[in-house]
Amino acid sequence: MLPQARTVLVTGVAKEWLSSKAIKNLCNVLPGGVSRVWLARNMKELPGLQDRCTSACSKLESAETKLLKMASKAVLQMEAASSKSAEKGRPASPADFAKADGDKLDSSRFVASKDRPHHKLGFLGLWGEKVDSINWSRQEISATNKLIEASRAVFTGPDSLVQYPAESAAFILFNSQMAAHLFVQCLTHHTPLRMASRYVEVDHDDVIWSNLSVNPYQARVRYALSWALTVGLLIAWTFPVAFIGLLSNVSSLCQTVKWAAWLCKLPSPINGVIQGLLPPAALGIIFIVLPIVLRLFARFQGIPLKTQIELSLMDRYFLFLVIHGFLVVTLASGLIAALPGIAKDPTSAITILANKLPAASTFFLTYFVTTALGGASGSLLQIVTLYLFIWVYDTPASKETGGLFYPKALSHIVVGLYIEQFCLAGLFFLARDSQGHASAIPEAALIVVLIVFTIFYQNTLNTGYAPLISNLPLSFHDRIDRVRRSGEEHDALLAGGATESRVEIDAEEEKMCAEPSEDFLKESGGVPPSHRLEKHAFDHPAGFEEQRIVWIPKDVHGFYEQEVLATEAAGVAVSSVGALMDAKGQCDAVRSPPGEEWNH
Repeated sequence: MLPQARTVLVTGVAKEWLSSKAIKNLCNVLPGGVSRVWLARNMKELPGLQDRCTSACSKLESAETKLLKMASKAVLQMEAASSKSAEKGRPASPADFAKADGDKLDSSRFVASKDRPHHKLGFLGLWGEKVDSINWSRQEISATNKLIEASRAVFTGPDSLVQYPAESAAFILFNSQMAAHLFVQCLTHHTPLRMASRYVEVDHDDVIWSNLSVNPYQARVRYALSWALTVGLLIAWTFPVAFIGLLSNVSSLCQTVKWAAWLCKLPSPINGVIQGLLPPAALGIIFIVLPIVLRLFARFQGIPLKTQIELSLMDRYFLFLVIHGFLVVTLASGLIAALPGIAKDPTSAITILANKLPAASTFFLTYFVTTALGGASGSLLQIVTLYLFIWVYDTPASKETGGLFYPKALSHIVVGLYIEQFCLAGLFFLARDSQGHASAIPEAALIVVLIVFTIFYQNTLNTGYAPLISNLPLSFHDRIDRVRRSGEEHDALLAGGATESRVEIDAEEEKMCAEPSEDFLKESGGVPPSHRLEKHAFDHPAGFEEQRIVWIPKDVHGFYEQEVLATEAAGVAVSSVGALMDAKGQCDAVRSPPGEEWNH
């Protein structure tokens, strides 16, 4: 069983409980007890230094790759020029001449100093001192590595908890999965808000470390501010969406408003584009921006897990879809057509709206057709299919929510049912015959009954299944034991009936459990996942992760050799394993980056 299944993140831990011993004593009443506790620490300057180092590594990789491309293309151009002027055979290329001299091939022979990659040190690289990107990145990485080493010496020293104190969060690894779920469902602390937020099945890469320092009272304030910003954006978004709704009914707009009368004089094809294609495209564009902003609001709220931020984003985004993607567009589009009639007879406004608002469905039909055509062209290219296949096949544990998106989607469908039913009920109640009498009262009554039934269904769904969405019931205890015993029996069968295979397996396990060799660490970088799990499973990455290995591609002319030597001389970890560059400067990777797990 994966340790992730037995790990709980608890936030808002009181100071008197911020020790492994205290938390173990608290949780050992649960079956199986606690295996290990990791306390969140105030890392102070370390995360910033690590970010500086990582950013410089990315800058160095980009600059080195660009330099190698420029050198390779320069050689290609010189070879082409030599071939054209040669009378017989193929002359030696500039690269061949350089190697014949017994020297290392240096990119400076083919790329002038002024043409090397440069960047400015100011804001977003728009101004400031202009520096050589490669030389600057090497110096930056070397300098930050020294600062990180000095800070880590204090972090791992005897005064560690004084200089880098524990904060209000802890990761608890239980010995059994059932104990972890029981802890999440228990009332943990007698003080309000303390240890109230608990998250089960936590993965190291899913944690937002900067949000672990948010105490419960700050979290409440951040929650209010986050949703206030969301509501403010919801109001502000009304104006562009309403404008898009007006564009979807230009034919009525130009007849109703004087300043838009010129639109009626446009040729029919242009009017059709404005009314038919432009609104769906504009609505799609402004809805693309929303998730970026809403995700920032959810992160500001203090949510400590990336998956929980995505779940919060789903709720916020759904509000915009319902209010703006449906209600505002419908009202803005239908109201323009209804204004002349309402102006003549204000008392019949409701009846006029009931007749005119359904005409707004034209916009939604256009929107769906545009979306479908766009999706069809994407399907022909198989882009989405390929992406989804790769995503499902190689989804990291940190991105898995255990199916928590489905219950939210189901509740969103019920909201859609409510909107549909209330709209139908309103239309039926407002329906009139030729004599002005209500003509659809029975139908409206049936819709009301259907609304009551939908409310009953949703209530049953929530009360019956909501507790099972995130929590493991006690009735599963036997199943967990059965799976565990099955695994033990399988191991015993292997030991009794396949001795030779068992020996091979034991040798492989012994090899995996052994300390990693220096060659392995040099090639893959950092601590391998199995060892990191034991030592730093839920420690802040800034406290133990080594510098990310700079990955430089091997070009066919050998320019990379000189670059690797110069980078290593600057004290920067670098590798060219598994990255290739052809003579035209095109790059290809035949393995995962150094430092990441890779199966040969």
